Amino acid sequence: AAALAAPAELDEKTRTMVQALSRLKGVDLEASPGVKAAVLRALDKVRGTPLLVEIVRDFKIKGEAAALIEYAVANPGASDGVEAGRIALGEVGSGPLVALLATGQAANAAELLGNLGDKSLVAPLAAKLLSSTAPAERRACATALTRSRDGAEALLAMAASGALPADVRLLCSTDLNLAPWPEIKTAAA
Repeated sequence: AAALAAPAELDEKTRTMVQALSRLKGVDLEASPGVKAAVLRALDKVRGTPLLVEIVRDFKIKGEAAALIEYAVANPGASDGVEAGRIALGEVGSGPLVALLATGQAANAAELLGNLGDKSLVAPLAAKLLSSTAPAERRACATALTRSRDGAEALLAMAASGALPADVRLLCSTDLNLAPWPEIKTAAA
C-alpha cells in the first residue's frame, strides 16, 4: 500500500505525524495506547481531507461514519470519496446515506450512491428519481441508476411502465446503450 500523502494545507507538525503513522498501519490500537492517542490526534487534524479516509481504513477506526459521509458527499466522484462511502455503508448501513437524498445535497448524494453500486441503494434512488421536482436531482438519480445492473433494470422497468420522467429519457437511453451488459443494451435500444 502507498504511504499516506499529506495535502499541502496541513501544517508541518501534522505532515510529520501523518508520515510517521503511515509506517504503523495495522498496529493494534487497543494494545498500543500511545499509538492510539497519536492516531486520534492526527484524525482530528485531517478531517475533511483524503487522509481521514486513509487513517480510518488503515487503522480500522470505528465511529467516524458521520465524518466519512460528509467527506464522501463532498467528493462523490473521487475514488477516496467512494471509499469513504463504502466504509460508512459497512459501519452504519444505508440509512444515513439514503437520508442525504432528502437534503440540499441530493444530487451529490445520488452520484455517491450510484458509485457505491450497492443493490440496497437502487430502490431509494429510483424513488427519488420519480418523486423529485428538481431536474438536476432527477438527472443525478438516473445517471446513478445506470451504473449498476440492478439500477439499469429498474430504469428499464420504469420506461416500460411509462413512469420514467420525460426529461431523463434521452439521458437514460444514451447511458443504457453504453452499458456493459448486452441484454440491457438490447432492451434499451
